[in-house]
Amino acid sequence: MMSIMQTGALAPIIQSATEDALTPTPHGGYAGFWTRAIATWVDFLIYLVVSVIFAAFTAIVIHLISPNKHLKDFVMLSILLTILFMAARVAYETAFCASTWRATPGKRAQRLFVGNRDTGRLTSRAAFMRGLAKLAFNAPPIILGRMDEVAAQHPLLMLATFVPMGMNYGMALVTREKAAGHDLLCGTRVFRRPPLP
Repeated sequence: MMSIMQTGALAPIIQSATEDALTPTPHGGYAGFWTRAIATWVDFLIYLVVSVIFAAFTAIVIHLISPNKHLKDFVMLSILLTILFMAARVAYETAFCASTWRATPGKRAQRLFVGNRDTGRLTSRAAFMRGLAKLAFNAPPIILGRMDEVAAQHPLLMLATFVPMGMNYGMALVTREKAAGHDLLCGTRVFRRPPLP
């Protein structure tokens, strides 16, 4: 099991995507858990602000178009928005990690970058697979959080949905390369940029 985690279970899938990676980039070591946690919170806040603006705009437009919508229609809209927001999260991760920044805005603010195991730049395909793996660990609380009635009646179930996400990020505390679960699966790592001269 550990050999699969060390080599990256999804690494063969994205092998061709990372073969054309750039020359290894100088780095200041692997990014630690707390530095990554701060970067994740910065990205979450950016994403939250954009999501709230988008959701408010969507609600206003729907109300203007048809003010007499039934509750069932809003449930369907909520499901659609949840799927759209999850797709947007993957797109956010993919676009920024495959860009010349090689990092999301939160990671960039913390002077971090994402690369393959040799610090090479990720292709769009590799960045997409990484974003998808990250979403797979983070999706349970997002999905159940949208189901207000279930979450209210079963608070322990709601807490249990955070276990995969906690295990994913907790891997960064125990692995030598400080890699989270999605990084281990995809053969990627998060590095600190070298100190400024």
